[in-house]
Amino acid sequence: MNSSSAAAAGSQRIHGIDAWRGLVLAMLGIAFHSVDALGSGMGWTLIKEGIHVFRMETFFAIAGFLAFLANDRPGWVKKRAALLLVPFAFTALAVIGVRTMFSEPARWWAETDHLWFLPVLMLCAFLPRRALPLWQIGVAAILLSPFMLIHVPVWKAAIYPLWITGLITAPYYAVFYLAGQAIAAGTIRLGRVHMWLAIAAFAAWIALLIVAPGVLDDPAASIVVQLVRTTVALLVMLGIFQQALGVRRISWPVPELSRASYTIYLVHYPVTVGLQNAVMMLAPGYRGWAGFALICGATLAICLIVHFGMVARRPLAAFLLNGRPLPRPVFAPIGWPRPAAQE
Repeated sequence: MNSSSAAAAGSQRIHGIDAWRGLVLAMLGIAFHSVDALGSGMGWTLIKEGIHVFRMETFFAIAGFLAFLANDRPGWVKKRAALLLVPFAFTALAVIGVRTMFSEPARWWAETDHLWFLPVLMLCAFLPRRALPLWQIGVAAILLSPFMLIHVPVWKAAIYPLWITGLITAPYYAVFYLAGQAIAAGTIRLGRVHMWLAIAAFAAWIALLIVAPGVLDDPAASIVVQLVRTTVALLVMLGIFQQALGVRRISWPVPELSRASYTIYLVHYPVTVGLQNAVMMLAPGYRGWAGFALICGATLAICLIVHFGMVARRPLAAFLLNGRPLPRPVFAPIGWPRPAAQE
């Protein structure tokens, strides 16, 4: 499948997108938030900044791609609100409640900042179903990238939760959402050149991290670094789509990771923080690759247990954690019309 035929696949599984959704949301998210187990050093920088440069931009592009194939259906915004805001509210309240039971965090919203993408994605649901050409996407991404710089000092001040201050980044991420729509519509045609550009851009970014890691924290270079980030993110995202749309089959465990990706993204961060705190209590000051691998593996295992043990089995859990509609009751009160049983 190429980008010009993607729009015709609205009722079909696009296996490559499923694979990247599981990878981008699940595996890279867990690695990104577990990297503090390494402490500091080049390994920390390469993993954190190597993932951070494209992960959420690609996520929003995938969301826009899938939205373009589905948002011509009735009640689109209402369905998106249930899909995004119900899990947001439940997860935030659950995490805050559990966290408060065991300690008194300095910030009442501790361990809920990872939910910032849900309100931003909800705003994207109001965007028109449009397909912009690639040059307009590129110009808009460059022009709106300063919103990321505006957000940094607000985020570091930690006066408000990230899921409030993160709304500042909505214009920037909306560009990638629209890029996904354009790819689905076939306006952006992808070829092998996009894959090679993605590889070259990512390799150049890694080289920059190795040669001049201090440039990321240099205020004088912040604008240039952000423009480079945006360019790398755009090129890597296009390369990922070029690869994904050519995938015909995927095998275990990729489909399982894809199905569980939403649950993993909602649950993994507080689990990761809890495990890192446990490691620090059992082995104070320990930092290393073994701890990083242990935390990543344990976090993934716990998240999969939550998904396949609860979300996949219990309709109420699926509603609260994945925003899936609750099934209609088979039996209705006396005097009410009896709804048809759901398959």
